[in-house]
Amino acid sequence: MAQPVAYLNGQWISAAEAAVSVNDLGFLLGATVAERLRTFGGKLFRLEQHLQRLERSLAIVGISLHQSMDELGEVATELARRNHALLAAGDDLNLSLFVTPGIAGANSPTVGMHTAPLPFGTWADEYDRGVPLVVSSVRHLPPDCLPPELKCRSRMHYYLAD
Repeated sequence: MAQPVAYLNGQWISAAEAAVSVNDLGFLLGATVAERLRTFGGKLFRLEQHLQRLERSLAIVGISLHQSMDELGEVATELARRNHALLAAGDDLNLSLFVTPGIAGANSPTVGMHTAPLPFGTWADEYDRGVPLVVSSVRHLPPDCLPPELKCRSRMHYYLAD
């Protein structure tokens, strides 16, 4: 049976084999700019807006890519096409796109994308019955620490809130 693929630094690889170096600043410092999209009927939703926000976030942190946003969009579309074909009818995907500065001093950002099936079956009861609202005591980082328009992977406060 075919397995999902991922995209990492210009290469199509098995999603199970995708790995980032332990020396990558995204791993060491959590310095990762990220976007998460979903598909509807296998088509990525609002891809252009996600790429525009990614471009703004990359500018904020000073990461320059060797690829254009259009090229990243083509890769994302192809990744969704390939991995959506592995799903049962009616299922959809989420797609994670991330960029890190790479290894310090290498001037070679890490660019990756991977997908996962959306677990609609897991959520079915919540959609039918609803869920209780909980307000966490853990707060978002203030804007003088991180610009609110920066979409990054640094989500320790999310983890603590769970």
